[in-house]
Amino acid sequence: MGNFPRESLDRLVHFRREMEKILREFFEAAGEDVPGGYSANITADVFETEGEIKIQAEMPGFANGDIRIEFERDAVVIEGSKREEQPGGKVNYVCMERAYGQFRRLIELPAPCDTRRAEARYAKGILMITIPRVKERRGQRQEVKIAWEEQE
Repeated sequence: MGNFPRESLDRLVHFRREMEKILREFFEAAGEDVPGGYSANITADVFETEGEIKIQAEMPGFANGDIRIEFERDAVVIEGSKREEQPGGKVNYVCMERAYGQFRRLIELPAPCDTRRAEARYAKGILMITIPRVKERRGQRQEVKIAWEEQE
């Protein structure tokens, strides 16, 4: 990134994260939803096979009930919340990079899908959504149940 010193960029990233945390805490304390939620830490791959669309999202640290999946028009919406783990005793963070709180990630579908037959599975921090393809889109809102596998 140009001629910026690495230390300056690190400070800017830290500042952004701190501002996100402050805003999230402000809206949560007021009983409001965080506008837009966050999605920066939810990375996903979307790929097609002949009969399906598959979405594979890295989402470590979630428990059963923390994630909801719905379809809205021509997109998949992955949303929910991740609870902050509180270390015991008084601590002074030197670095805090993990994100907590509400999130919402919208992923456009690349082809028409049968959302009523969609399946989702969560194992080892990976959420896999499989959606059969069809010739025309339905455009209806549909929630998808997640099958949770026990962690070893």
